[in-house]
Amino acid sequence: MVTGTKPKSITRSVYDRILGEYADKGFRLESDGDHLLYLYHEDADEKPIAVFSQTGVRFEPNGQNTIQNVCCQYLNDRLAGTGAK
Repeated sequence: MVTGTKPKSITRSVYDRILGEYADKGFRLESDGDHLLYLYHEDADEKPIAVFSQTGVRFEPNGQNTIQNVCCQYLNDRLAGTGAK
């Protein structure tokens, strides 16, 4: 976790809603208990790949939200060899 606070757990239904199809692809979310969401992937050495303000998560016209778009880009970068290992 980036901050010194203990992360709050996020329920499975919230995972499914926010992460969509990426919920079962190695991604996880943690909350700092205040207003930040940290996005992790299982291969990112426990470093967050993105940090979001909970007030800034919104759904796009394509039906995805900003977190899902980051998940998609992260996986695309990995496959292309330009992202994390």
